[in-house]
Amino acid sequence: MTSPTVGGAQTLEDARVRYLVTRAALRAAKAMTTPDLKPEQRLETLMECHGTMLAARGPLSPLPFGEFRRALRGDLAALVPEGVSALDLNGILVVDQDGQITEDAFDLDLEQQMLLHTLRKLDKTAGSVSDRELQSEIDQETAFTRPQREAPTGEELLRFAAGLPPEEAEALLARAHPAPRVPEPEAPGPVAAPPAYVSWEEFLDRTTAASRMAWCRKKAARANRPRLMSGPPDVKITGPDVWTVLQAAGGRCEHCGSLAVENRPSAPDGRPLPWAPAGRRIGSLGHRVARFNGGPNAPGNLAWACLWCNTWPSERRPGATDHGGIQPLRE
Repeated sequence: MTSPTVGGAQTLEDARVRYLVTRAALRAAKAMTTPDLKPEQRLETLMECHGTMLAARGPLSPLPFGEFRRALRGDLAALVPEGVSALDLNGILVVDQDGQITEDAFDLDLEQQMLLHTLRKLDKTAGSVSDRELQSEIDQETAFTRPQREAPTGEELLRFAAGLPPEEAEALLARAHPAPRVPEPEAPGPVAAPPAYVSWEEFLDRTTAASRMAWCRKKAARANRPRLMSGPPDVKITGPDVWTVLQAAGGRCEHCGSLAVENRPSAPDGRPLPWAPAGRRIGSLGHRVARFNGGPNAPGNLAWACLWCNTWPSERRPGATDHGGIQPLRE
């Protein structure tokens, strides 16, 4: 193992360990939260992920299987072995209180892959690279390839895999589920539950000021998280900042106009449910100019949006009523 990152530098070995820890934890969390997975398949996947985690941690940092499973519901940084800097794994939860895989976990997984690829390209296998040199290379790598979305497309996955050793590239592509540039046609499936609220006034009437502010603080905390690709934000927003944006929007998506003040759907036992049927009703905080593209994490750059529009820029259609969209009643 390498020593912790010091002096504003990254090491390839530390990046590799954080990447393996993130991948193993995310894959294990998927196995734990997928309701239709057979018990023997779930156990087999968890054991494989545990093996990956042990390989990443090394012989001096043992981790019993039971402790590994419990740790998946806690801080991701706790899984990083001693002697390796956790960096922005600190405070990241893979599974939230509702039993759903968090968006932060998916974000971080993509960032770790890009960091590892960039360090390999710089050929710093025996040493370290300064933060300035690393960020310059990342900027060149992503200036024309990073879309206004979080999940990579098939083309981006292939481009990333091209920088990996053949065996790793094959393994990556075998388990990858790339995002298309537009949503794939939906097969017959679950119908969205009735909307929790049909107007901004009803939302205000049926929720408390405390619960609304708690929701806004959660959105702010996620927006304030440091990221490997853009670093820590120069400005940290607050719950009241988010509430100002939400209130000014009247809870409606800036792009399609749908009322978006719901959380992702989940079953009574906490299992995550497909969210696409209600995608335009799920509230999401966005940046008009993405942080990744140099946009500031400041109130003036914030926009309230539904999760569907934040995920699929091509789906931003004013007045849309698909995916559970709730538009103002016309007089």
